[in-house]
Amino acid sequence: MTKNPVSFEETLKQFDRSANQQAVLLAEQERQEVVKRFPLDAWPTMPLSRYALGQGNKQESFCWWLEFGTPHVGSIKGGSARKHIIYKQGDDEWWFDRQTYKTEQEAWEAVRANFMDAFAKAQKGQWDAVDQLEQIGWGPALRTKTLYCYFPDDLLPISSIFHIVHFLRLLGNEDASTSGYEVVRLNRLLLSTLRQKSELKGWNNKELERLLYFWADPRDQRK
Repeated sequence: MTKNPVSFEETLKQFDRSANQQAVLLAEQERQEVVKRFPLDAWPTMPLSRYALGQGNKQESFCWWLEFGTPHVGSIKGGSARKHIIYKQGDDEWWFDRQTYKTEQEAWEAVRANFMDAFAKAQKGQWDAVDQLEQIGWGPALRTKTLYCYFPDDLLPISSIFHIVHFLRLLGNEDASTSGYEVVRLNRLLLSTLRQKSELKGWNNKELERLLYFWADPRDQRK
């Protein structure tokens, strides 16, 4: 189990909710901007040009907003652009799963359908099934942040499977593992674990995220 020198209970005494309200407000404003620009009912007809990075349209693309336009919601910056599943490369060529699809448009139609399936499952409370959707399985951080933007009461704004497992283990779930990349299920498990604490009654999910990182930021423990 990961060790932390300060107990969760002691951290609760030290954490200043009021000092974090500005960050919580900014995150909510960014989230609402995403929902306004890309409403759920627009997804069935959303063109690839409104989704993918690398087309020179930056703020017009959903993936730009998820990676760069919503830093207070939670960062997914860095690493490979492949986390976006489809994007246009610097050489003006599309990157997508060429072993499965012949064209970027064919790939996009499959990815878009998976996103819509994820939204439908979320609305029905079938959260565990979301991680099993194959075409968005390539982007665990992307699908988690996307779902948080549309369902902020049902997930924590934490997209890294490694961070989620880190917090779960500190809270006593030593079996939590990154091997299966069940990021949505584990995010929900972490949220449920926190919701069981009576001291956190009335806290919104962004506040809970701020508390966790105040307590035991996994980035501070990297050597």
